[in-house]
Amino acid sequence: MALQQTKSKEKTRASELALAYIGAVVPDRAPYNGKAFSRAGNMAQLGLLHGLAAAGVAPAIILTQRPLQAFPGSRTIYATKKLTQLEPGLSAELIPFFNMPVIRPIVVGSYVFLALIRWAWRMNEASNKIILTFNLTEPAGVFTLLAARLIRARAVAWINDINVPGQTVSNNWMRRLDFWLQNKLLPRFDGLVVVNEEIVNDFAPKQRFVCVDGGVRSEMLLDSEVEPTRKKERTFFTIVAAGSLDDQNGIIEILKAFSLLKEPFYRLRIAGSGPLKARVQEAELKDSRIEYCGYLSHDQVRELYRSADVLINMRLTERVKTPYFFPSKLLEYMASGVPVITTCTGHVEKRYGDLVFMLRNETAEGLAEMVRFVAGLDDEQRCRRGAIAREYMRLHGTWEARAKIILGFVHHLGKVEL
Repeated sequence: MALQQTKSKEKTRASELALAYIGAVVPDRAPYNGKAFSRAGNMAQLGLLHGLAAAGVAPAIILTQRPLQAFPGSRTIYATKKLTQLEPGLSAELIPFFNMPVIRPIVVGSYVFLALIRWAWRMNEASNKIILTFNLTEPAGVFTLLAARLIRARAVAWINDINVPGQTVSNNWMRRLDFWLQNKLLPRFDGLVVVNEEIVNDFAPKQRFVCVDGGVRSEMLLDSEVEPTRKKERTFFTIVAAGSLDDQNGIIEILKAFSLLKEPFYRLRIAGSGPLKARVQEAELKDSRIEYCGYLSHDQVRELYRSADVLINMRLTERVKTPYFFPSKLLEYMASGVPVITTCTGHVEKRYGDLVFMLRNETAEGLAEMVRFVAGLDDEQRCRRGAIAREYMRLHGTWEARAKIILGFVHHLGKVEL
């Protein structure tokens, strides 16, 4: 009886809510997943949209920008308006724009502004209108906020990262302007969904917020669990790192650490693409124990995880300042059931410290020492850590579970009078 009442309340709340989603989410296939495509960001958005739909609150409108390098980096000068299916049951409207610096964000923002006004007119009877926007760079958050104020909707910003000029991005005038705008806009939204609390502490300390650092699709947890005894007769100890091959993900430290592991039974497999791809390929040529696996599909990445004895999340916090990021890859690693070594990014130690192997020394020497420690553990003891992390993700880390947290937050915002 209590369960029926709970489901009835959730259904009632869902029917009162009209949700518009503004982001940069596309199908993970050609021609969308080109050089400007971020698989991590795309997967997060698809995951949340899937979770919202599962909770009965699929967005009434999804406005999304196709990821393209600005002309002449891309040959596309004008991106046309188009409807596309993200996945079964989820359709999105691709925003048209002129693909040139400065002009593009203005055109995209103006289109979003007008589309939200049309959406509000269609949703006139909804008592609780929410606009959820993914980050504030493109589409520019100022247009979303202005539209929300005009149509008397709640504006919620889902902030997955904020780039610091001179650290995670180049220190040019456009990046400095973007950073300044986010500093000004974040306190003006009605609520924030953030991947770590440093974003709120530094940009909007008085703002209402909820911390949701990511999630995984429940399908990831349907595979048979990792068996603790599967490596008892292993020949090699395989280390795996997957993701963007860039400085902030500690690729240089990983390669240097592996060079310190002289024993022949160690193997290193790296997957992904990015600025340091050539550095990884060069290391592969010099050391036969290293394998560069290329840019893999999601299913291929999961197969790669199964080959691993340990996964490495080397998101740096000291040499490269990344205070407004959270490594979403960590949650994917934990869901795999394979033991994980991770740096102490944000709230990782506080929230997940008992589920992973914490790396407090981010140097190559520190990582090599931690790998030796994990490799020296009894197989059952090591794999138990991965199994516990997987169970945590099954209970608390799916996008279905995380979507319910966000929905509870936005419903609470809707109770406050404008």
